[in-house]
Amino acid sequence: MPASAQPYHETFAAALGVLGGRARRVRGGRAVADAIEIIARQHSDSASVLYEPGGLVDDVALHLALRARGVKLVSVESAGAQPAAFEIGLTSVELAIAQSGTLLIGGDVGGWGLVAALPRIHIALLRTSDIEPDLSAAFPRFERAFSHGQRNWVWVSGPSKTADIAMQLVTGVHGPNMLEVLIVDDQPGGRG
Repeated sequence: MPASAQPYHETFAAALGVLGGRARRVRGGRAVADAIEIIARQHSDSASVLYEPGGLVDDVALHLALRARGVKLVSVESAGAQPAAFEIGLTSVELAIAQSGTLLIGGDVGGWGLVAALPRIHIALLRTSDIEPDLSAAFPRFERAFSHGQRNWVWVSGPSKTADIAMQLVTGVHGPNMLEVLIVDDQPGGRG
């Protein structure tokens, strides 16, 4: 199948993979909670996950499913002065650009971006319907968001990287060294 005919989620996952991140599709709330629990247990001594309110993360069923699995979600507002102490952060994604493997997180005035930048591991929840093929296809969504006062996005393209130190590429110095994107099906027969 030619790349242009692939569903957007496949193009996004491939582009993100080149950048060092990982994306996988999950179907249903139980699968989302299972994936978050596995990541938390494999990569952290604590079952506490820092999250930024909004979108898919606010789903009450997700909170209940994670609590039943022993995973505690702590909002960035409730973390007080301790958000940097969390190893895992969970955010919702407003929009993704398939061609570049880029996530846009936040948008609203309250979207601080701390959860996408501070913890060692960043888990992002993305709806298939929020993946656009390229930047030009996303412009109408930007225009609508701007008209509603949304301007505070964090753009994420893979784990944090820098080549400032001895001119060698280092991952995770200025932010997460692992990015896991869970693509949540919301268009079973659609383009996503």
